[in-house]
Amino acid sequence: MILIRKQRLSYLKLTQLLTIRIKGIKIDSRGELIVEHELGLKFYSFSVALWDILLSNAMFLLFNIFIPFAFISLKTKNILVLIILMIIFSLNLIPSFIAMQYALNKKINQDQSIIKLFLVGYKNSYRNCLKANLFFVISFYLFYLDYLYFSSRNLQSVALLFVILMIVEAYFVMAFCTIQSKFNFSFKDTIQLSIMYIMKLTKPMMLSLGFLLGFLLLVKNGAWMTLFFMFALVARINNKQSEQVCDEIYRFHTKEGLLVNE
Repeated sequence: MILIRKQRLSYLKLTQLLTIRIKGIKIDSRGELIVEHELGLKFYSFSVALWDILLSNAMFLLFNIFIPFAFISLKTKNILVLIILMIIFSLNLIPSFIAMQYALNKKINQDQSIIKLFLVGYKNSYRNCLKANLFFVISFYLFYLDYLYFSSRNLQSVALLFVILMIVEAYFVMAFCTIQSKFNFSFKDTIQLSIMYIMKLTKPMMLSLGFLLGFLLLVKNGAWMTLFFMFALVARINNKQSEQVCDEIYRFHTKEGLLVNE
């Protein structure tokens, strides 16, 4: 019999509210979760991970709620005005994604609320990444404006160039978020590390972007329920796939790691 200390009050209350009965799992009078079988332990681990994904994804959506609002509610035919408003509404996008990665990464090692970890990660990332956030958001929308302009004039080869630029920027944004969620490097140092480890980061970044693109296509085709977990699942995949690279960055590019190597 395996005894697991109560780690998530909100999750336990939810399971009690729904009166879920799983063979091999019970809660004693002290509020401790007792797992008697391996199947129960696996179910508990899966359900906790799923709860973390849903909750962190909900926080990410909450912090970026004005982006879909801009598309749905703003009635303007002036694409430039729309882009300016989208830049303003997107200023939370990168810090909140970093916060989500930070929360999911720290939750593995700390018995803390995913919401509190998200808020800590958001506070740190917004303060440290304001310039980077402005640079990435403005440049991405400028590339998008150029793409629309040349596409409307049937200059497809030039328009394709800006599509490639948006994909390259998306790679660096994903790499930037991954490194910043684990370290406190400057914008310049983070970009240098992204270039330095471009080959080793290619697989986790492309895998994450591939999943994100796939989820966005599902949403476009009407699978709206995907929105409730897609961003956090991409962040979880990114964290998992980039562990080895981040460990190498820690050992060779941080003071603590260099001291350990000595």
